[in-house]
Amino acid sequence: MVFQLSRQASEQLLLKNASNWSINDIYGLYLNLQYDGTSLICTTGTSMKLFSMDKSLDLLWDEAVITFFKKHQIAMLSV
Repeated sequence: MVFQLSRQASEQLLLKNASNWSINDIYGLYLNLQYDGTSLICTTGTSMKLFSMDKSLDLLWDEAVITFFKKHQIAMLSV
């Protein structure tokens, strides 16, 4: 199952964190969930409209998802 953060929420995330990225640079911020019958694997993903070696948005999105899980008391293991 794949979830995409809304455009409005993506823009708020960028503004709140004073990111150098513009909402117009981003196709989407994604959370992929894969359940194999025993465990749930959650993977973040970003889709950009341009190529960049800058991974600051990836890190920002990772931290936002981790913060969400902690806020909602969702147990997790980082790999």
